[in-house]
Amino acid sequence: MAITVRGLEAHQKMTKRLKYLTKKSTLSGALIEGGYAAIRYHDLYIEEQSRAESLETELKRLKGTVDTLISSLQILQEYNHGES
Repeated sequence: MAITVRGLEAHQKMTKRLKYLTKKSTLSGALIEGGYAAIRYHDLYIEEQSRAESLETELKRLKGTVDTLISSLQILQEYNHGES
């Protein structure tokens, strides 16, 4: 793995943190475990994104239902006031 001198300190901090997070003592072990973690988290992200889209669609549907209910209620109230 080629690391430029310019980014060496940042890379050292990142690899140290990666070893800590993965509980691996070697860089290669930490990188492999980190790769698997990245894939797992990406899959979770995709699942959550899909769930959020479904919830947003359901929310829009429910909002439309509530808007229709409120509109109908207002029409009924206006109708009842007209009969008084």
